[in-house]
Amino acid sequence: MTDEMIKALAAKGGVVQINFGCDFLSQSYFDQSKPLQASMREQYMAAMKLEDPAAKAAAIEKLRSEFVSKLPPATMADVVAQIDHAAKVGGVDHVGLGTDFDGVGCVPSDLDSYNKFPALTKALLEKGYSAEDIKKIYGGNLLRVMRAVEQRAKELASTPAIHSDIAKK
Repeated sequence: MTDEMIKALAAKGGVVQINFGCDFLSQSYFDQSKPLQASMREQYMAAMKLEDPAAKAAAIEKLRSEFVSKLPPATMADVVAQIDHAAKVGGVDHVGLGTDFDGVGCVPSDLDSYNKFPALTKALLEKGYSAEDIKKIYGGNLLRVMRAVEQRAKELASTPAIHSDIAKK
């Protein structure tokens, strides 16, 4: 997200979720991944045509592993830098984590599962974040937004005009 987008999101009370995907964290990874993706696309398309699910999964995993091994991975320091930047631009009340562990091909190896969060906590404390700030970043901010959305939905559901509009449809 651009700084302007982060500011606008914060102004509306939202939360920017820091994604752990290497291409979101590291400009070097992002820049170097584009030509590599293009060169591997044909192999990927061939793997996708395999009918045997196990063979398809194995072929895709092999390509993913080759792809990631050719690039400089992002690190936990990159995650901390992204959190810190978003907090400076939008405020700590508007930063969260959207790890995307199950949806990206590369995450920092020093932060590739939730069991490594103690190291992230330590890094954020060393960066000057308080325990309260970290609670907000680790889910408190997102829960605040979700509660606000639920409250607004209840308010709208109890508005007679809304019910009549829905009945007409």
